[in-house]
Amino acid sequence: MHFHCISMLHNMAGVPVLCEANLSEGKQTLMENNDLRLPLTGRALSADNRLLIPTLPILLDVFQLVNFNQRSGRVSNAPLDLRLLLHFTPSQLRETASNDAIISWVFDLLAECMALHANSIVFPEYSLPLVTEVKQFLHVCRVASFCRQMKALMIKVREHSEWIIKCRRRVRNLASKNEMLNIESTCTFINNSNKLLPFWQFYVQHKQIRFNELNRLTESNKKEVSNLVSSNFSVIFIVGFFYREKG
Repeated sequence: MHFHCISMLHNMAGVPVLCEANLSEGKQTLMENNDLRLPLTGRALSADNRLLIPTLPILLDVFQLVNFNQRSGRVSNAPLDLRLLLHFTPSQLRETASNDAIISWVFDLLAECMALHANSIVFPEYSLPLVTEVKQFLHVCRVASFCRQMKALMIKVREHSEWIIKCRRRVRNLASKNEMLNIESTCTFINNSNKLLPFWQFYVQHKQIRFNELNRLTESNKKEVSNLVSSNFSVIFIVGFFYREKG
């Protein structure tokens, strides 16, 4: 429920999502085509429509609430799809897939949090709590795969913050709205060279990978439901046939 609510709030804020063209070209990456134009769409990309929805503190609390170092010896048969869960059962909590699913969704939602304000001049201050919390997480977490994911996000966020700080030094009049808009135009997707900054390249690549992962989970869930329905139908048919013969 925690993540479902945050995801809905991000949608309300107009979080940048992949355009349909990019979803249909899942194999194409920005590394192969650096001149790809506006691969994302969302209300948050416009300064006039940008909303501040404070989901970041709620997400960062997860690092304190979940012990990611506690790895169960019980291997999961399949990855968990948190889109279909409101809470974990005791048996699911004992599986390795529970923490894997949590960290994947936390990573995705944190990336969205950053993307909501990555083309804003206040991004360095906005992202500072994430950088601080992730540093602490990397210091205590002993799971290499979790550390690798979070460290990659932190590095890109810090690079983007440094870029914006460098651009802000060129501002002569803080009261000039036009100067602020000019600075923000260098932090967005559309710029003079039609190329994306490293953070946005990272974000788009992550969203492409995440889209494919969720598609695989959806197909897997469909197969499980289909097998369950077929199995139940067979049982009902056999029981019905037995009682008919007995009668």
